[in-house]
Amino acid sequence: MLNIFLNLEKDTIKEYKLQEQIVISKKIESYNYQIKNPTINSLLLKSTISDIEFNPSGLSLSVLGIPSKFTNIYIDGNEIIGRKFETIDILTIPFNSIRDVKFEGLNVYLKTTDDNNFRSFLKSNGGYGTNLSYGNKKTKFNISISKDIYSYIKNYSFYNCFNFNNFYFSYVYNQKTTPFDEIFSDFRTIFSFYKLNFQFYKHFYNFRNKNINYNEEFFLKFQNEYKNVKKNYYFKINYGFYNDYLRGNNVVSDVNFLRLLASFEFYKNFLIRLNFENLEPSFNFEYRNLKLFFISRYPSAKELFMKFYYPEMGYMVVGNSKLKNEKLIGVNFSFWNFLLNYSKIFNYIGFYNLGYQNNLILWTYENLENIEIYSISFEENFYFKEFMIKLSFFIGKTPVDIPPYKFNLNLNYKNFEIEFWSKGKTQLIPNLYSVDLAMKTKLITLKINDLLDKTSSVNLPYFTGRTFTIIFEKNFKN
Repeated sequence: MLNIFLNLEKDTIKEYKLQEQIVISKKIESYNYQIKNPTINSLLLKSTISDIEFNPSGLSLSVLGIPSKFTNIYIDGNEIIGRKFETIDILTIPFNSIRDVKFEGLNVYLKTTDDNNFRSFLKSNGGYGTNLSYGNKKTKFNISISKDIYSYIKNYSFYNCFNFNNFYFSYVYNQKTTPFDEIFSDFRTIFSFYKLNFQFYKHFYNFRNKNINYNEEFFLKFQNEYKNVKKNYYFKINYGFYNDYLRGNNVVSDVNFLRLLASFEFYKNFLIRLNFENLEPSFNFEYRNLKLFFISRYPSAKELFMKFYYPEMGYMVVGNSKLKNEKLIGVNFSFWNFLLNYSKIFNYIGFYNLGYQNNLILWTYENLENIEIYSISFEENFYFKEFMIKLSFFIGKTPVDIPPYKFNLNLNYKNFEIEFWSKGKTQLIPNLYSVDLAMKTKLITLKINDLLDKTSSVNLPYFTGRTFTIIFEKNFKN
């Protein structure tokens, strides 16, 4: 994965000599994708490398057509926990504070701004938000508050973050409300100090002023490593553990998972990485434009022990303690700006209908059929004088809830931008396309999303139709 060593170890890289930094920076640059100033639209609708997946309590992010349960998301180097239906609800992520997204394999790295910056936005559909980031090389403070409207979903978010040397603390509160008297509330706290990482996550589902479901998750992780960096190669050994404690009225009983972690990484013209979680292995091999990977995924505590009631939608979900591990094998090959991907999932865990109970449809988890995913994607920027044209597409065989093709064309001339995107239909949404406009000045940006108003008739959440947005942004010095 592209410079993951440098990206995640920037605090320790200073101890190396210049030539040793050069050795590490020469690591294989496999295909990657980056989004500046990301929004929900740019990640879920316009991006050809990532896409939306619906679940009963939010949205999740799939990469290269691979189901989102295999997607790992990091914010400022800290892995995000707290999965609902085995996925991370990205509406609980403070995108008003995120300035950069990098996709490296199935890992998504979010980064808050390093600049001293004030930013606010106002939308014609009633959405608004503001963000303030202030600090220097040693200390950074960030706070944001926002309200976004996605079709019939109202999404409220509050976020603050404090970073000082090796100390990091952040807090997120997110609430989604629907016209059906539903309230989804999420709290996430991240605290890290050197190699110790502690997170607390709480989720509430309130229906007609009753807490139908809630869960709390405590996550403690410790990792240390030994490195040896030479002139032409390096290797490192990483070891540690994490403890995951889950309780709530939507699990059969309190669950405590203690898992040992170990990994070995070696680089000399090629990269080998071998990870163990207890005795379950994961493997990566990278050589030039070729990447091979293998992942073995434990069933989550919710898949094993959940009991989730969703009365207004007429169903309930119960866990299955007899599930087998999922195994993902894959290969990526990149050339020029094309990426070929093939993946296969064995013992895929999905929903299985058990019939009716108490007038509710009863669902559980089962190991279903194996799933094959293959695709080709492309991205390139073309420049002609003061024009820039960005072209990207994705086409392939994907699971039924992920679009089989996506297309994006972006034309940028000075301070004016016009963008056309489209995506194929799934079992939940029809074919979609949209035209978006943006006009920028030094301080003000005006955006028009879905100029032709082609998504407002889609009877699903998170589609807004034609929306006008005004953004004010100002960078300033200490």
